Amino acid sequence: MRLWLFALGIICITTYSIFSSERRHVCLSKDEDFYLFYGDDIRHLKSIDAVGWEAGGVWPIANPMLFKNSVGSVDGYLSSPSLHVHKGVLYILFKICSCKRMGCDVGVAKSTNEGHSWEYIGRAESLEPISGAMTSSRLSLFQSHATEYLTVSENGKITVYEFRKFPSSLKEGKKIQGVPAGFQHARVTWHQAWKQWMLLATKGPGFSWEEQSDEISDISVFFSKKNAMVGWKRVKVARPPSQMQPVADGGDMYIHNRTHSYRIVATCSAWGECSGLKLRRMYLHRIRDSKKLVYSERDVNEKSGGNVFARLSGPKGEVLRYASIARLPSGKVMMVGSSRKRPDYAMHLKLYLLQSLEYLCLAYYIALACCGAIVIASYISNGTKANMKKNKTNTRVALAWSKMSKFHPLLVLGGVAALMCVALLLKYVLYYSRLHQPFYKESKPIAIAGKFSQFTLMTMSYSKRASLLDSFIQYYSQCPSVGSIIIVWNGEGVDSIRHLQTHSRKPPVSIRVEHKGSMNNRYRPDAHIGTRAVLILDDDLRIPCGSVEAAFAAWRREPHRLVGWYPRLVEVPQAAYHGEPETMASSKYNLILTGAAFIDHTTYFKKYWSKKYAKLRDLVDKKKNCDDILMNFVVASEHRGTKPVVQYLRPQRLIDLSHTTGVGISHDEKDFIRKAEACLKEFEKIFGNPLKTNTFPASSGFKRPVCNQARSKLFCSYHS
Repeated sequence: MRLWLFALGIICITTYSIFSSERRHVCLSKDEDFYLFYGDDIRHLKSIDAVGWEAGGVWPIANPMLFKNSVGSVDGYLSSPSLHVHKGVLYILFKICSCKRMGCDVGVAKSTNEGHSWEYIGRAESLEPISGAMTSSRLSLFQSHATEYLTVSENGKITVYEFRKFPSSLKEGKKIQGVPAGFQHARVTWHQAWKQWMLLATKGPGFSWEEQSDEISDISVFFSKKNAMVGWKRVKVARPPSQMQPVADGGDMYIHNRTHSYRIVATCSAWGECSGLKLRRMYLHRIRDSKKLVYSERDVNEKSGGNVFARLSGPKGEVLRYASIARLPSGKVMMVGSSRKRPDYAMHLKLYLLQSLEYLCLAYYIALACCGAIVIASYISNGTKANMKKNKTNTRVALAWSKMSKFHPLLVLGGVAALMCVALLLKYVLYYSRLHQPFYKESKPIAIAGKFSQFTLMTMSYSKRASLLDSFIQYYSQCPSVGSIIIVWNGEGVDSIRHLQTHSRKPPVSIRVEHKGSMNNRYRPDAHIGTRAVLILDDDLRIPCGSVEAAFAAWRREPHRLVGWYPRLVEVPQAAYHGEPETMASSKYNLILTGAAFIDHTTYFKKYWSKKYAKLRDLVDKKKNCDDILMNFVVASEHRGTKPVVQYLRPQRLIDLSHTTGVGISHDEKDFIRKAEACLKEFEKIFGNPLKTNTFPASSGFKRPVCNQARSKLFCSYHS
């Protein structure tokens, strides 16, 4: 009975941990990433990924431009961005909400170069707490008499906060007079063409329509000729004839000129699941023979029939839920859109299962330790079996001891062996749960000097390895900075992977067919590569996205370098090639394998394919090896300084699937090393020795991989 109670306790603890994680996940799932869009006018916006902005020699500047990790430690989520131009400087105000205290603050970021880079400057101070009011309300800014105001819907009542000093501090809030309660979102703006203040309010997540056919029930429109605080009068709202589905508040009103005014709406289902944004044009006209005003809207569509905002999305196809627009001092238009990443329930289920196994393993070991401590303590306190009989101790421990002594020794040994097997099995499960956890964790891009960028992922394959490409694309498409994927296909049989090529998915996948199979093909100059950075990665390697993002950030800091995960040490004068175990033992390296490395293709691909290296490329074709060594020589020869041009970063994990397929040029290690050393002799004749030695970090925080030369002379293990 007590055993069942003990098992029930373990189940309850594990269940509680899972559900507490789930509640936290529900709160954190509200987190939104912010994406920038740029164009000449509101109808021709495109993502900054496609604009081609360059900064610090790295292009393109890419989305997302702001997310939770950008603003420091936040136990919650970001949402509701609002763009505003103040004295020529572009600001974004947004909500920073906490999952612990269930309240929100106003965060502020600014850009002095029209959105090329952003700086988070802190949170706005207020004379009274507004955190509870903003939990479910959107932020909205407007300007009146050179003063900025923040609009928040508090308990159904619209409250306006004046900025004492924009954007750092707010005054006490004031209720807007003349507008009934019950609205969740409200926006105020001065309409230049209509010469009056306009307030548009929505009821929030309710999407049911009234029965009358000439009304839109999800919005209410008010006008005031006095000021933004009083004198509001409600006008009739007409339903567009073509409107067939409900919409929600999707963002700002945008007054373009005297004849063009727009509103952003979100197309959502009755359950609140949004499928994107729409742009609508606003109209105001009078009823014939009457002074009554009627407000109406029409979708702004392209010639093809789709809404002009239907094509706007995040870098990975994220659906936009909300947007804010501002006209820049240069006359261009910028929009910031926010999106919640759809939760990957399969991934979270795996995490929960792994956490459950870890808790069970931990509980088992604690129970085993407690039992052992009890037995030892009882043995010490009560003495041996003879002393127990002599003292006639009538304790439960003594009774248990006397009963155990009657068991056959083989039975006791069998029980101990069974316990050891269970312990080993649980240890095995615990080990592999920790091994695979980094592959399931969501990663975020890393900003360098306040900017994000993207890279092109390139892999080379052929018919015998085609089965690896589906999982390769599916896995690395999750990495946030992957802008596009290029498959370099060697030889025939490309029809077997044609289904992978698509430009409609995010990121797009393209196939470049090389009819002559060659290791050199991966470095061929390609005008279709739209980024400066290229990650060359073998199709049989799986590296956590967090390690990929860290390496990309390191490369952006010094883009002339080769940054990767496979270090090697070569001694050029002696023509000696050392694998990873010997390289780690020496604590230095001077070469990075380009089968898993970041490289600047704009410089080094052209150099690699120059005429003066034609004979060396022929040697690579002859040996079917050494292309990565040749590229290291090419890079080093372009920078004959004192600093090394290679950088190694330890991955969290690294799995090589080539051992499961049986296809790989390095499986015969002796032959691989012999060919590599033969190449070194030929490369020295052309380059000399331009390679500079780098060292591994000397800090105690650097964790070396597990290397076993008896198992492999070329590779180490990254399973921990």
